[in-house]
Amino acid sequence: MTKRRKYIPLFSPFRGSKGSPLDPYCAPGYAQKVLTEKDIQLQNYLEGFLTAERKARLQTVLAQRTRYLCCVLEDLYDPRNGSAVLRHCDALGIQEVHAIQNRNLFRSDENVDMGTAQWLDVNVYKRREDVPLSVKSRRRAVKTLTSAEKPTSTPQVLSALKERGFRIAATSPHGENEAVPETLDLAAGPVAVVFGTEKHGISKQVRDAADVFITIPMVGFVESFNISASAAIVLHVLSRRLRNENLPWRLDPADAREIYFRWVKTAVPHSKALIKHFEADTAGSLQQPPAIL
Repeated sequence: MTKRRKYIPLFSPFRGSKGSPLDPYCAPGYAQKVLTEKDIQLQNYLEGFLTAERKARLQTVLAQRTRYLCCVLEDLYDPRNGSAVLRHCDALGIQEVHAIQNRNLFRSDENVDMGTAQWLDVNVYKRREDVPLSVKSRRRAVKTLTSAEKPTSTPQVLSALKERGFRIAATSPHGENEAVPETLDLAAGPVAVVFGTEKHGISKQVRDAADVFITIPMVGFVESFNISASAAIVLHVLSRRLRNENLPWRLDPADAREIYFRWVKTAVPHSKALIKHFEADTAGSLQQPPAIL
């Protein structure tokens, strides 16, 4: 009997206001969280449960993280493809991923992403409230509405990324004024690389918002790679160039400290029980350490 794959829905830990498709990491005017004195004390406490090798590994990986490049996934429907891209981003040091849900839910296959989602800032944008919930209703809406009328969160997400200073680089085999990964001008500023849905590619909204198009030249009968292979090639080339061209790709120190704080909480076994003990102990209501099974 074939073992059924386990799919885990991903939800952003940074949710915006109720009913909004945007979260603080993408919203205009986003302010980096500053660690409090209590956060620092908690971090020092939890680090006591990590080996020196584990702490060194976290710091080594963090030193290679960047937000100069971010990855945007528009309406993927196969969890294996989204999971593979998350794994690519972790391997290449790309900290920030934005997944837009228009018709399809963004889900992760833990057998493919190998747990890498927990080390990334995966921002998942809810479908608009007026999107029909049933499959039949969604199909009926798609057939009766024009492209401009179809409910989508894509324009808001891309607009907010632009307000943060990102240029929108849309991947497409049919782009205008297209660049290849080796020639994209990285010195012009941070880049949000957008990958479209598996069958149809990027939407008209992405095409209209794009500042530049990226293509991978083909010499065979097919016009493109699948989404996972395309993301691996494009992001690998861009991330290597980023580190070799003397650009300001490293994380802001305050940002790096906040990410490390979250990583420590993720890396420590039984962290929830330990955090509960720390909070109770600092309040003076607990004397003995928690019993961890």
